[in-house]
Amino acid sequence: ALFIVCLDDTNPKSIEEFSKDLLHSTPNNINRYFDKSIQIIVSNDGKSGIVMEHAGFDGHTLTRYAEYIHSFKPD
Repeated sequence: ALFIVCLDDTNPKSIEEFSKDLLHSTPNNINRYFDKSIQIIVSNDGKSGIVMEHAGFDGHTLTRYAEYIHSFKPD
């Protein structure tokens, strides 16, 4: 697979809480696959983020990928 989509059942209240959820998940959402290159994580309220294991490729590649996805975000 090119990436994994993790659907979380969380509603983070702040960017700090969401950042912790991205990296560590929560006791109710144990769905992180750190052996995969790219994980797209979407919370229950629609916030999304990307976690990557960059040994296989450069971080600029993922940044460009995220920028491309963001260009389709509705206004």
